[in-house]
Amino acid sequence: MLSQPFSLRFFDSDRRREYIPDFLVATAKSTWLIDVRLAHLVKELDVAVFAATGRVAAAAGWRSGVVDAVEALTRGRRPRTDPLGLEEQLLAAAVGPRRSGS
Repeated sequence: MLSQPFSLRFFDSDRRREYIPDFLVATAKSTWLIDVRLAHLVKELDVAVFAATGRVAAAAGWRSGVVDAVEALTRGRRPRTDPLGLEEQLLAAAVGPRRSGS
């Protein structure tokens, strides 16, 4: 999995645009070019970007898709557990004094 794998340059009508897809994921069976967005924040300009990303992916023989960030984060959410018993120690370290720099 590569985060922000490349910069995509394309024309949308007469306007030159540049966009960086979120992830390139290669598995044994396929390669995916994936964007992650909050579905309710997708705008008309985003649709053109996703279409261009899809065309690039298809030309390379990849698949493409847009994942709703909320759905991706909440799907399969498991109850929070502390199987190693480290919660108190981690919280104490996080609350304690912090040094910046080296």
